[in-house]
Amino acid sequence: SACFTPTARWKTVTLARVVTLGAPDGPGAFAGPPAVSPPLPDGRWVAWTDGSASDSARVFDSTGRYIRALAPVGDGAGQLRDVQAIVRGAGDSVVVIAGGRVSIFDRDLQWVRSFPVPVTQVNAAAELANGWLALASGELVSGQGITLVDRSGKVVGTLAAKAVGEVERRYVQAGAANAVWTARATGKLEVDRWDTAGLRSELIPLSREWWPEYPMKASAPAGTAPLPFLSGFWLTEPDQVWLVATVAGTGRPDAGLIEATDLKHGLILARTRFDEPFGSVVAPGLVARPRHEG
Repeated sequence: SACFTPTARWKTVTLARVVTLGAPDGPGAFAGPPAVSPPLPDGRWVAWTDGSASDSARVFDSTGRYIRALAPVGDGAGQLRDVQAIVRGAGDSVVVIAGGRVSIFDRDLQWVRSFPVPVTQVNAAAELANGWLALASGELVSGQGITLVDRSGKVVGTLAAKAVGEVERRYVQAGAANAVWTARATGKLEVDRWDTAGLRSELIPLSREWWPEYPMKASAPAGTAPLPFLSGFWLTEPDQVWLVATVAGTGRPDAGLIEATDLKHGLILARTRFDEPFGSVVAPGLVARPRHEG
């Protein structure tokens, strides 16, 4: 979890360990980089192996102890395969996006129903106040941006479509009045706000010395520091955005960075570099870092 600590220039971001999920082996082990959903009201967690087409999701208690699989692996009713994103839904429900379907689980993590969606690869997702889902495409192809679907799977809007030849991934966060905030993972460091009609109402470029703007298809030349990329972001409505990025490290190829910015005045409120990068943003104020055994 992240919070402010004052300094002379700007505030320092301090972290406190909340929980460690997973085990070196057994049913609680992850076959690859793990991803974590926002915590449930009773302290339980749902986590999955990111990018695994042959895995389901796992449930852990508030101490990080493995409890059970969320659902069997498969393509049938109540089954999951290729989990790509999990968000908290209305009434403490859990919304799982996996393999071209959305599956709804109740607050007791019992399967309720599933419906297909036209986005087979999802990079990030958010549920709006009206119950619509904003699904950010994980496909690196032109045209596919963020698709809005209702609770039946019907497409009700699109936004942030990619230009011809543009390859990018975006993160999404739900804002006030059903707004959708997005941020690019690579290329340009900026955040923007969209309405559900597909109109962009605000674009805020962020110029930072730790993020040199680069073409979407660029890669770092051999022997140079890797290009920065965003691991996620969150909003503190209405004026603050927190960025979590992987940047060039000191004495190592990469490091983590967390920065908070006042969007209204363009001021940096807090910034801190960390020795290791972060895997993802779990929830506002909560970041995940992969643990390497051995």
